[in-house]
Amino acid sequence: MTSCLSARLASHILIVALVLLGAGELGAQTIVKNTQQVGFVSLPGASFTSGLWAYEGGGRRFCLQTHLNNGMYVVETTDAANPTVVRTVPGNFRKVQVFGNYAYATTDSGPTSVIDLSVPEQASVVNQLGLGGHTLRVDQSNGRLYLNRSSSLYIYDLLADPTTPALMGIWSGGSHDCRPDGDVVYVNGSSAGPTRILDVSNPIQPVQIGELGDGGHSSALYFAPSGETILLTCDEYPGGHVNLWDVTNSSQPQWLSMYQTPTNGSTSIHNVEVKGAYAYLGYYLDQLRVLDLRDPSNPVEVGIWDNNPNNTGFFWDDAWESIPDHDAIYMNQQLNTPGGPKGLFTLDFFPAFGSGSEGSGGVVPEMWWSFGPPSPGNDDFALRLTNGAPNALAYLVLGASNTHWGPVPLPLTLTSVGAPNAQLFVSGDVFVPVMTDINGDATLSLPVPAGVQYATYYAQWAVKDNGAPNPGGWALSKAGELVLK
Repeated sequence: MTSCLSARLASHILIVALVLLGAGELGAQTIVKNTQQVGFVSLPGASFTSGLWAYEGGGRRFCLQTHLNNGMYVVETTDAANPTVVRTVPGNFRKVQVFGNYAYATTDSGPTSVIDLSVPEQASVVNQLGLGGHTLRVDQSNGRLYLNRSSSLYIYDLLADPTTPALMGIWSGGSHDCRPDGDVVYVNGSSAGPTRILDVSNPIQPVQIGELGDGGHSSALYFAPSGETILLTCDEYPGGHVNLWDVTNSSQPQWLSMYQTPTNGSTSIHNVEVKGAYAYLGYYLDQLRVLDLRDPSNPVEVGIWDNNPNNTGFFWDDAWESIPDHDAIYMNQQLNTPGGPKGLFTLDFFPAFGSGSEGSGGVVPEMWWSFGPPSPGNDDFALRLTNGAPNALAYLVLGASNTHWGPVPLPLTLTSVGAPNAQLFVSGDVFVPVMTDINGDATLSLPVPAGVQYATYYAQWAVKDNGAPNPGGWALSKAGELVLK
């Protein structure tokens, strides 16, 4: 913590979107926007929790949570509503990432440990590198491990022998964190910057090819459909926020925009991860924030989960990191704070818009996704309906537009079907019928083929509900946006 502080969418039935709660309150003290809490596991111990990483093995899903001197927890998240600790690996670990069946975990004072995850319930250290680092990164594309140290960046080969990584090269320059992308690595220095861009095609002799004066803590990459490479850089200090840069030309990075929470100087961003069209920000006291990156010059906040809205505590308390996984977002609470106990949260996110209409008992149906976002090749993607009428007919309405259905402008008030209090926000290009279960829930699998082109589609649930407060007996969810990216 000390050095961290000092570094301040017919065949297109594929897709669809989702609907989350929209802004509101979850319980007495949680602000949510397009998110909901799915599960939580308490992680007691004297140290604060820090780095997270997600992996899948043997058809099961896991999240690794480092806990400094309390070791590393292996948390099974196959059932995201019931995350369960299946193993604690002793040691002192701040940051962890995975390559194949092995985790690599490190802390400033070292060493860096190689942990065999083949049998999660028996995970154990099988080797150690003599050096430690403040953070580390694994590049899956070429099997390299980057160890970030205050004075240098160490590059290791994981392909030949992942249990005994061989040193490939060293770059002499302060590295608080980095973001590798094949032959290019973006190295975050410390404090308020800069971020240096390295050519590591020859890892024995890395060459600096660019620099931008921001992002001394961490970074992430977004590859725009139009071809630009966008780097998100984070600065960790009171008021630290995220900047977006076009780094398509590494030698001439262009600043595009920035995002900062309204609380400004009372908190700081810590880490950022990108999946699909969205950035997931671990924002300390402001906890989880989700940005839509499709217009990098104007990133839009589309998600919030914050159980400490009054920002009680020190600016670096609460969320250290947030990791978007196949079926959930993982976010850790570092300490026991007014926001709640220390531990690991599993969260849902869905980019909803518009408004729903009430069903029986005044309850509005909701739409969520499973195994999202709907990226090409995601065979597991599905849309879920919750809070519908039990054992009822429901339709998933899918469309390519949220502005017009043929000549009819949207939204469309459904007076013609006896529901003057409900609105359709998506074009009705496809209607898919399903039946809800005894709880009023349903799931529709919508696998996204590999190679599908970038596109945006829209979805909305309509549930036949005789208890709905309209003559037609229909209740609708909010609409959702499905970005194939």
